[in-house]
Amino acid sequence: MSLRINSTAHVLHAFVNGKHIGNQHAENGKFNYVFEKDVKFKSGRNVIALLSIIVGLANYGAFFESKPAGITGPIFITGRNGDETIVKDLSAHKWSYKTGLNGFENQLFRT
Repeated sequence: MSLRINSTAHVLHAFVNGKHIGNQHAENGKFNYVFEKDVKFKSGRNVIALLSIIVGLANYGAFFESKPAGITGPIFITGRNGDETIVKDLSAHKWSYKTGLNGFENQLFRT
């Protein structure tokens, strides 16, 4: 099986059941890419965590925050059953979203 994610993030890290399965970054100014990795899912419930990184550089100019970037979706799991390819779209499933940095929340900059 594989996990496929459409992204416009500068960097994307993917984790399945707490294990880092890979990362990808935009290359040569092309921020629209597809991350795809083979994954071994366990029977039952699986947890997919995606870390989308956006880097604010000085040359981006005003209104950087209004430019679309991040995980645009859709997000698919694909697998095979004999000669048949099975595609499951996870986009409509429940996702949670958290912004910020762990180091910032823990005020590591004060040490």
